[in-house]
Amino acid sequence: MAPPRHLLPPAMMEELIEEILLRFPPDNPAFLFRTALVCKDWRRLVSSPGFRRRLREFHGTPPMLGFFCKVERIRGESENHFMPITSSYRLPHAVIPSWRAMDTLHGRILFYHADSMAFPYMDTELIVWNPIDGEVRRLPNVPLHMYRWNAALPYDGTTYTCVYSSEEHAWSEGINVQLDRGYDWFFRGPSAHVKDALYFNRELYISRVERTPTIIEFNLGNQQPWLISLPSACKGLSITLMTTKERTLRIATVLDTKLYMWSREGQAAGWLQKGVIELDQLLPVHSSLLATNQLIGLLFPQVLAVVDSIGIIFVNAVDGPFCIDLKTSMVRKLFETSDRCSVRIGGLVPYMSFCIQDQPALEQTTYEWRIAGASI
Repeated sequence: MAPPRHLLPPAMMEELIEEILLRFPPDNPAFLFRTALVCKDWRRLVSSPGFRRRLREFHGTPPMLGFFCKVERIRGESENHFMPITSSYRLPHAVIPSWRAMDTLHGRILFYHADSMAFPYMDTELIVWNPIDGEVRRLPNVPLHMYRWNAALPYDGTTYTCVYSSEEHAWSEGINVQLDRGYDWFFRGPSAHVKDALYFNRELYISRVERTPTIIEFNLGNQQPWLISLPSACKGLSITLMTTKERTLRIATVLDTKLYMWSREGQAAGWLQKGVIELDQLLPVHSSLLATNQLIGLLFPQVLAVVDSIGIIFVNAVDGPFCIDLKTSMVRKLFETSDRCSVRIGGLVPYMSFCIQDQPALEQTTYEWRIAGASI
């Protein structure tokens, strides 16, 4: 009598497999990469445009994979870095030190060349980079020489704004508006995008320790900029802009060891306080205290960036930068330093995107950016 045949289990329906894979946590791209190694059918499924579209629809808000930042040292040295949030993810292409991240949207990052800031009268070089597939697009030089970036500002005290169109691959004509003169000021942090307007954070330095923040609103429809007044409680403090899940403008500021949130509900409604976070209850004791350094002056916790959609706050404290998860109250120190006051992080730009890679990105690889046959 012939032994019974052992039948293979029936194959799972592709629709069922897809429903399972969609529920993998998107903040760890290694899961989907390992899934693609199981068989050709699964690889085809994971890499299909339909799966990518459903993944975005299912999870809604893209995960934060890491952040770009500039690490500054008292000696004057600065380095550009990408720091992943999870240990299993690295950018598939290396970050080139001479390019600094400015802003990000839909998985693409806007970079400027470091020399454009160091030498104001040089042409401002900008590129848009997709870190997942390595696509780079160089923008035409901005038609104005700039003193401070995020808006074009020559030395005569007039702010010029111009808009780049990716469809026409060209800049619009510059529009100018007179702002206050006689102070040293700069744009701080990425912009906030709310409906049909962009918001820029501008800080005026009255003295070494006194600063006055203001917000410039730029309407993308009529391309007109104007100033927005801040809550009186924010006068003299650094602020950080953010866009809420409800698509409203919100600012965050730190006074002593408390982080205050203010929301702008409408043109007429003004600002409403939305909450207070006790940083000394979250950060280690020595991190939330004020300290004095003879080279820098007074040090205090400073908000670097807020990702409201996932409840993450980045804070620069006395002994280094921290990431705070407001949903779980978990605090993570981003890196260790031997000297508390020797290293500061600046220009932090969170990077959020759905990532499905054909190759693992466990280590950064050497990559030369090329556009139209010319190396950057």
